[in-house]
This record gives sequence, C-alpha cells and structure tokens, in this order.
Amino acid sequence: MDSLFFSEDAKKELGTLLILDHVLTGERFSGYANHLSPQDRQTAKSLLENQRSVLRQRVRQHIDAAYGISTARESLDNALSLELNEQFVSLQPGFDLQPPIAANLSDGLKHLLSQALAHEFPSAPAFEIDTSKIGTLQKVYQYISQATQTSDGRVEVDRPARPLLKQVANPLMLGEMAETHFVLGQQWKNHFTKEIAKAGGVPRVGNLRQWIDYPKPMGLSKELQNLVILTYAEQTGRSFFRHNHPTDVTLKEIPSDCELREQKLPDEADWTVALQRAKNIFGLSVAALRKASTVAELETKVRQTAKARLEACQSYAKALEDALEVLAVDKDCDRLATATTTLAMLEKMSLASADEGVEALANVAIATSEAAMAECLKKAATLTGTLESISLDIFQGITALRDKRQPEAQSILSGLTKALSSDEHVIPLASQIKQSQNQAVRLLTQQIAPPPTSPAVIAPPISPLPALVPPVPKVIKPTDTTTEDITITRTISEGSQTDIGFKAAQDTLITLGKDLKPGQNMRLSISWIIEETLTQSASKENHRS
Repeated sequence: MDSLFFSEDAKKELGTLLILDHVLTGERFSGYANHLSPQDRQTAKSLLENQRSVLRQRVRQHIDAAYGISTARESLDNALSLELNEQFVSLQPGFDLQPPIAANLSDGLKHLLSQALAHEFPSAPAFEIDTSKIGTLQKVYQYISQATQTSDGRVEVDRPARPLLKQVANPLMLGEMAETHFVLGQQWKNHFTKEIAKAGGVPRVGNLRQWIDYPKPMGLSKELQNLVILTYAEQTGRSFFRHNHPTDVTLKEIPSDCELREQKLPDEADWTVALQRAKNIFGLSVAALRKASTVAELETKVRQTAKARLEACQSYAKALEDALEVLAVDKDCDRLATATTTLAMLEKMSLASADEGVEALANVAIATSEAAMAECLKKAATLTGTLESISLDIFQGITALRDKRQPEAQSILSGLTKALSSDEHVIPLASQIKQSQNQAVRLLTQQIAPPPTSPAVIAPPISPLPALVPPVPKVIKPTDTTTEDITITRTISEGSQTDIGFKAAQDTLITLGKDLKPGQNMRLSISWIIEETLTQSASKENHRS
C-alpha cells in the first residue's frame, strides 16, 4: 500500500529492486548469464549486487518518507501526499496519535507504540530491565520484606542487588534505593488505606488489583501487582485468608478472592516472652519486630512443632510414670514434672487459635526450667525407647537382696533413682540406666561364699527320765477334831541335761510336754543357758558384715 504514494521514480527503483532480488536469488543468475564467459559472468554478478544494495537503501528512504520518518518529498507523489497529522490516525476515541520523531522506521514504530501504551496505561512505570523474570522480583522482595521488619523501614542492600532495587522498586513507587540503603515508601500504604476506608469492610486481593489502576491504569503484570500487594500486607500487618483460613501466598500466585485481614497484635510483654520461649524451648526464631506477619509466622511454627511432637511427649510421660511406679521412685521429682508440664504446653499450643498462640505461649507453666523442657521436647521419642528398654526384673531382683551384697545394691538403686528423678540436661538417662543395669547384672551373678559352719557338736545321749515312783504322801494329822483341807504336793518328774544341741533340746521339751495334762494344777520350774561356739575366721567375717 505504501507504493501508492510513491513517485514514478520511486516506483521504478522499487520495480528494479524486485527484479534484481529475483535474479540474484539462488542459482537463477547462472541461467540468465550462461551466455557470458566465466570471468564476465562474475563481473556482471558483482555489478548487479552493488546496484541492488544501492536500490535497497533508496527504497528504505522512500518508505521512511511515506511514513513521515523522512521529509524527502521527491519520493512521494505530490498528488496523493498527506499531511503528517493525516498519516497517523487512531481508531480509539480520544487517542490523538502524534507523528513519530525518530531516525528510522524501527524507532518510529516504537514511538507510536509507546504513545498507544501511554494512552491505555498512563501511569505505567518506565522500567529499564525485563521485569517478567520471577527471580528478579524475588530478590527485590527479599529486601523490601527486610525493610518492613525494621522500625525505620530502612535496610542496607548488597552491592549486586542495588541496581535491581533502583530499576524495579523505584519505578513501582515501593520505596527509594539510595546509594547503599533502601528506604521503604508510603505511597501504596496511603493509597490502599484511603480506598479501604471508602469501600469499608475487609478488602480482597481483587479489590487491591483494581485500586492499583486507580485513578490511572498502570498496566502492571500479575507478578508486579503481587509485589505491590505483598509489600502493602507487610507494611500494615495484614494476613491472607481464604475461605476463613490462613493461606500462604507467593509472588507467583495470590488468588484474587483472598482477604487481607488485620491481625490483633499481642501485648509487647507477651511478645517478648513468647519470642524467648519459642527460641529456648522450641528452637524457633522469627524477626523481633511485633507485626502481623511475624506474629503469624511464630504462631504457625510453634503450632506445627507442637502437633508434631505431641505424641512422642505423651508416650514419654506415660513410660516415665510407669517406671517410677514399678521401681518405687517418688513421683514428686523434676523429671516427671518437666515431662508433664511440657506435655501440657504442647496440648495447649496445638489447640491454640491463630490469634491466641503468642499469649498462650507466654503464659504456659514452667515447672522446672526452659532448658529442661527443651531437652524433653527434643529427646522425648529417644527417652521413651530408653525407658521401655529398662530390665525392671533385674532391679527388682537386687532390691530383694538381704546378704552382704545389699549395700552395693542400694548404691546401684540410688544412682538409678537419681537419674529417673533428675532432668535430662542434669543427668542423661540412657547412660545411667546402661551403667546401672550392667552393675546390677554383675551383682546378681556374683558368687557368694556360704557362711562358715561350726564344728558339729554331738549331743550326748539323753539320759532316760527316771521312772516315776509314786511318792509316799505326807499326811499331817490334825491336832484337833476340826475338819480342814489337806494340801499335798508331789513331784511328777525331774532331771537335768547339759551341753546338748538344738535338736536334743527340742526332743526334751516334747517329752516334758507329754507329762503335762490339761486340768492339772501344775507348776514348771525352768532355767537355761544358751551358748554359741564360733571359729576365729567366722568371727572376722561377721565383723566385716
């Protein structure tokens, strides 16, 4: 269509160029020049190629003139020529397209496109780099997020990342990248806060996307919009909720139906204590700045850890209580207090709601120490296995010892009791149980010499009891005729034995018992001396015992 506006000379040059392009393409020239000698053929081809090069340049000038890039009027047909403002007309109402000011057609086209984009997106930032790479935006967001966690919104930027912040964050009005530090801006915070106040209610991500293009469209990509929205959420302490549940979002994807809810911040005192306990007990760390994102991060991490460790702590507390009961160890001890307190903490934290985690953690009971609870939380599963591996019958066996091994048995049981009663960071349970079990096994398998026996004492034969001869009763005659009761005492049996053994003494007592009958008015006179004969060596052994 451009050729309709060319002058006759320009059309001839265009026609000649088309012919030369046809002849010099592929192997066609050989067919057209087969009547020439090889030397003349090469000379002719060089002349035609030079002529084509000149004509290409001339035709470019004619095209530039047709599109208003050049003012070479000889290239155009004066009868059909148009004014510049007539050559560039937009079909979109209200868009007054201006003739391009450029050195060539490529630059002129860019100028026209920039006018079109500026009309459609009048607030579009002027980026100097490709912002479509998510890796580039991630690096920018990393420093913006750090700036939101400082009290003054200022963060030092590593030298390689400084150009990225300047070329992305500055045009997006997210802040200002100075020489060495990035300073967070307030543009979007103020803009969104104003629009939320107008609309009322809890804003959605879709609302923020619309407000980004208000009052003038910016034409940002979805990823750049996400960067703006994430920055605002970090600045204002808002969290993303979807279907009434907290949701994780990224630069690549933020659903438009997510709500940005303001989070109720905990008291400064509770926040300080919760930060300390999260680190000392759970081994978790977050930024110290009290804001919605850090509060939500801490609560989420603690709740997830509590749920993951709850079952192990339940098993440990049960196994410990059973072991203490079987071994008759006082349950009022540090180790069981730490185990039960840690278990109560985990149950409380795993059930805490999204906005109550910090307060719950700050107010949990600490029965012994945070260090003890940290060890319990960390080693609960291992300690459960240790307790379940205890050979209780071995320790019950040494408890029943009553011979000379008893003092050593008491020492072993004392060491075990101390380990079961003390916190893990005070006395490691596994090593003490292993040591105590080894000592108990050695004690039980120790050969005990039988007690020395005294030389057998042969009891002399028991002399037969003398035959019972009825004595002649003594009769006391009364001096008068008055009737009186007469008392008669007679001896049933008597005898004596000395230097007899235990068995012989038993036999004697049995024999005497046969002479005693119920209903008799009898009296028994007894006297005895019991002597023990010991050897010298046995006396020393008894002394040691």
